[in-house]
Amino acid sequence: AQPRATGKAIALAGSMGVDLSRIIQRGIIRQADVRAFADRMVPKAAGENEPAAVAPPEDVRGRINPEFLATIQAAESDFNELPGDEKIRLYRKHGGIIGERVTIGREAVIRAEAIVIGDECEIGDRTTIQAQTLIMGRGCLIGRDNDILCRHIRFGDMLFLVNRILIGQGGAFNPESRLEVGHSCLISSDCLINTAHQVLIGDRSCLSPHVSIYTHSHWQNVLEGYRAVFAPVMIGNDVWITGNCLVTPGTVMEDGSQALANSVVSGHVPRRTV
Repeated sequence: AQPRATGKAIALAGSMGVDLSRIIQRGIIRQADVRAFADRMVPKAAGENEPAAVAPPEDVRGRINPEFLATIQAAESDFNELPGDEKIRLYRKHGGIIGERVTIGREAVIRAEAIVIGDECEIGDRTTIQAQTLIMGRGCLIGRDNDILCRHIRFGDMLFLVNRILIGQGGAFNPESRLEVGHSCLISSDCLINTAHQVLIGDRSCLSPHVSIYTHSHWQNVLEGYRAVFAPVMIGNDVWITGNCLVTPGTVMEDGSQALANSVVSGHVPRRTV
């Protein structure tokens, strides 16, 4: 069901390509709420001074030459062994948009159909990113030994994504697979984010170590009567999910809410609730 919104907000959302169901707040959604959501979820690309326009993933810039992408995806490819500066040069040569003072670590590789990375980003050693579209804002720091697999990825400015994080898992390339993280967020070491459905995280939110987020709950055969649940997870601004929490499919955590350690988080957590 669509949330309550003014007529002008509905019209603006349609013109900007914003899904009103992804705006996490209580009360009626107004035009200002639509604009704030669009500004938060679509970071500036390298060299842009004006806010980026909201565009569907198929219209994103930075498309990689398909022949080059096939080469680095090949099993026998040694692309990830190249020095970071050489990788960046080749990504740019074949269509990627990569800002200034960007570093890519040893044995790290991005396999994406479209790449847009802002200034002063760092991707650590042995990190693999596989996506259809990858958009990163400015000043993002992605640590080492991360395995990131998701159809569409958008990171805002100043994301700190630490080490040994698994993103994707089952259903990582479903049509609904999407991970959007706002500005100034922290995703700590040893977290797991399943993206069989979309996961939306607002600004200044934090996942402490060993947090697991699932967008599907399915293994046993549905033809024998077992349940299969697929649903997005929406986490608002200024949310803190502390260590060893499990977030279940369909969970909504509104702005300023907090989950204490070792919790199972399910359903709707209201604004500023512990």
